[in-house]
Amino acid sequence: MNTIHLHENTLAANCRGESNVNWPVEILQLLKDIRKVSPHNSHGHQILVHRLNELYEISGTWELCAVGNLCDVIPRDFQNRPLDEQLKSLGYAFTNRFSTCVKALDDREYISQKNKSYFIGRLADALSIHMAIEKRAAELIQEYHKDVTVIGQQS
Repeated sequence: MNTIHLHENTLAANCRGESNVNWPVEILQLLKDIRKVSPHNSHGHQILVHRLNELYEISGTWELCAVGNLCDVIPRDFQNRPLDEQLKSLGYAFTNRFSTCVKALDDREYISQKNKSYFIGRLADALSIHMAIEKRAAELIQEYHKDVTVIGQQS
């Protein structure tokens, strides 16, 4: 029987705000685990659903989501959401991928080969969105540093 391991140390620390989530690592681990879980392994299913729920909750908080893990110089509003609409939209899309996965795996009958493919596709989307978030954040950080350099040169 395949065993699915919960990364309690990583997720618990992240929920307490002690460190950032390594989203690519977490997503890749979920992709491995979904391939292992079977309809006859209710314990494995419960662990997977638990991890998905935790990651979904974390992805929905701007401090720990894929956007929140990035540099503090990105301008944010009072709720810690990025002011950049493109980055904010990517953050919502990222959380949506986890939301749809949680809904799909809430019911044991969804763990079929067909639905595993759907789930894997949504997580692959989340990974792609995460890369787009990092790219956009890098652009914003570069703009910030360019602005700071220009202001510093004007003094």
